Amino acid sequence: MQLIDVHQAMLEAANDLERVADLAQRILARGGGATRQRRVREATGSLAAVIDDLARRTEESLL
Repeated sequence: MQLIDVHQAMLEAANDLERVADLAQRILARGGGATRQRRVREATGSLAAVIDDLARRTEESLL
């Protein structure tokens, strides 16, 4: 990945290269937040469901 390649030395110095590379792979494989939000909207037709999903995911990430 070009972005990681450009910043590889800095990421290695901060011991973050593996973490950032793993996260980038997950985002490329599953999509980011906007992709998830579009999927919820398409599945439910509801903006409220998108907000509920976002709130649930945020709460889970804080636990």
